[in-house]
Amino acid sequence: MSIKTELALLALRPLIADKYELSEFDEFHEHFQDFGRWEWIEIANEGRRIWSLLYQEEVTYHSAQSALIHAVSAQAFYGALDVVSAALGLDSQVLACTLGPWTDRQDDPPPAMTLDNFMQTYQEEACRLQKELSA
Repeated sequence: MSIKTELALLALRPLIADKYELSEFDEFHEHFQDFGRWEWIEIANEGRRIWSLLYQEEVTYHSAQSALIHAVSAQAFYGALDVVSAALGLDSQVLACTLGPWTDRQDDPPPAMTLDNFMQTYQEEACRLQKELSA
């Protein structure tokens, strides 16, 4: 995250209370791209922080606003997995489990997998999930 994008968001504050154009949301998108995180919980937490800056009110973790921000962030993440799953003919829940080691470890990710290793891990995760569901 840069001070540049944060200042650009703060400049939107007067527009938030009034009428604004959808193109102004580019500032929001630019900020979250610059934020540079891929774990949806970190993105939701940043969304809460930005809400607090824009509306000058603290958004607590257990508030309705926080629940909404977390739900939107989670669905954006899982929706992206659904797109990839649909394109590749995979199960999105199994894909999420297969990618789990990377999802939670952006700062120290495991090494990249070959496509063969990916498919092997995907099959192992599918079997594990099937066992859990049938237990």
